[in-house]
Amino acid sequence: MLDPMLKRIEGIPPGGGRMSGKESTIEAARSLAEAFDALGISAMVVDNGDHVIALTAEAQKLVEAGSLLRLNSQMSLEGPQQIDTDKLRAAVQSSRVGGLSLPQDLRSVHISSSNEYCKVTVTPLLLDRDDKSIDSPTLLVIEKPLSKEPVLHPTLKDKGLTQAEVDVAMELMRGKRMAEIARGRHVSIETVRSQVKTIYSKLNVSNHIDLLMMLRR
Repeated sequence: MLDPMLKRIEGIPPGGGRMSGKESTIEAARSLAEAFDALGISAMVVDNGDHVIALTAEAQKLVEAGSLLRLNSQMSLEGPQQIDTDKLRAAVQSSRVGGLSLPQDLRSVHISSSNEYCKVTVTPLLLDRDDKSIDSPTLLVIEKPLSKEPVLHPTLKDKGLTQAEVDVAMELMRGKRMAEIARGRHVSIETVRSQVKTIYSKLNVSNHIDLLMMLRR
C-alpha cells in the first residue's frame, strides 16, 4: 500500500484513456514504490526536476522524522544541512549522465546527523529509450538509518568529550590518520583537526603519542 504522503502528489486519472508521458512515468514510479513497499525497503523515485513522485512507507517514516531526510514544500528531497542536499542532487545528476556505468560509490551519498546516519544510493530509470517526452526518473534506495552507538572508553569517561570527539579519539587509537578519519566520517579534514585539538585539551595531552599512550593503558 502506498503511503498517504502520495496524496500531496498530483493524482493520475484512474484507468481509461491514453496517459501522457508524465502520467505514465508517475504510474510506473508508483508501481515500483509498491513493489519496494512489499519488501519493506525504504525507497523513493524523483523526476527530472528532483521532485519526489513516489515513495514507500519506510521512506515516508524517514522523511517525517526529518532528522536525516525531509521533503520541502515543492516535494524536493533535502538533507539536514545544505551540503547534504547538494550532495544528494549532485549524485542524482551524475547518475543521469553516467548511468549504471558510474561506479556505485559515486552514486552513493552518506547522510549523517548527531546520532544516526544512512546511505542513499541512486540509480537512473530509463522507462522508454525511444520516447524522449517521458521524464527519466531516478530511484533512490535508502539503507535503514543506523544509530551511532555510544562508545565508552574507560579513559574517556567524565572528560566532557562529545560523542563525535569520542569517535575520533577511538579512530586515532586504531591507527587511522586524520585524512582517513575525515573520509570515513564524511567531514572535512579541518573539522577533524579541530576535534583532535579539542580532544588534546580535554584530556590534557599535548600530542598524538601521549593520546595513544593514555588510551592504551
